[in-house]
Amino acid sequence: MQEYGIRQYWTLLTRYSEQVQEGLEIAAKILHEKEPPDVVHVVAGAGTGGGSAAAFFLVRGAFGHSILAPIVLNQGYTVACVKPQAKPLGVAVSCSGETEEILSQFQEMVSMNIPIVVIAGGGTLARLAEQKGIPVIRVKLEAPPRFLIGYLFGALCGILQWANLIPLDELNALGTLHCIFNDWESHYAQAERIANSLVNRLPVIYSVADWGIAVVDRWRRQLAENAKTLSIANVIPAMHHDEIVGWERATILSSLGTVIILSSHLDPPPAQLRVKITRNILSKLLPVVDIVFPYDHPLLNVWAGVLLADMTSLRLAELYRIDPLKTTILDYIKTELTKR
Repeated sequence: MQEYGIRQYWTLLTRYSEQVQEGLEIAAKILHEKEPPDVVHVVAGAGTGGGSAAAFFLVRGAFGHSILAPIVLNQGYTVACVKPQAKPLGVAVSCSGETEEILSQFQEMVSMNIPIVVIAGGGTLARLAEQKGIPVIRVKLEAPPRFLIGYLFGALCGILQWANLIPLDELNALGTLHCIFNDWESHYAQAERIANSLVNRLPVIYSVADWGIAVVDRWRRQLAENAKTLSIANVIPAMHHDEIVGWERATILSSLGTVIILSSHLDPPPAQLRVKITRNILSKLLPVVDIVFPYDHPLLNVWAGVLLADMTSLRLAELYRIDPLKTTILDYIKTELTKR
């Protein structure tokens, strides 16, 4: 994998649209001679972290309204809530091919004798899959996994298309993804303003279900890994049933936090009203940054949220003068795990 300075990460962001198309094409090339399962009632996804798990969330956020089978994502060591009788399609994703949780799930999927597709950059996962004749969609390890999100997203879309789980006319929307990246300067200016508002503050990120689940997840992960910044993240209306009450005694956050509310003009009127109510409540306590995405497809709003999250986290890392690639705590955890 190449070594990147912080400015070069910005170049990776500009390639997300190209990554998606490349991931889609690689999946089509690998799978075109493979017979898809006759019936798939559920997709059993295995993925962790800001690359593989995030990709599953983004696919659900972008196309959840049209995917013909639910995607159940497992981020631990076992394939939970999915049995062979449910006619599952297993999809195991690990960029390194060495993620122990995914290797454990993969072995369980094999033992269940269900159809499986693997997305990996190599490693043990790819080797075991190829030994068993399981198709492997290989991603280019040109950057840390969280910056390969386009490849992973595109490959997952390709798998869903191959399995006849998403209509082709829905996937055609991928051809419009480049329009988000055409207005780079505007997005950068917005990210700059948000990053400045987050310096030495706790980000509180809310969005609207269902597309927004993927977006707040991306913000939480990228702020943590790139900018070494913890955040609070949830979705509307879910947080109106419990979390919002906690703000009654959260006055200490008025001097520590900044709220970011991410919504879309596609959100149904009840959700838009709930966004307004949330803004009215929280603006009395702490600063609120309101972002409304203008696009006409959930895919575009999701990816606009991804781009803004990644830009903001990188700009915040620059303001803190820290290296987005350096993850000392993760390195410590991996070292400790090898001592078993």
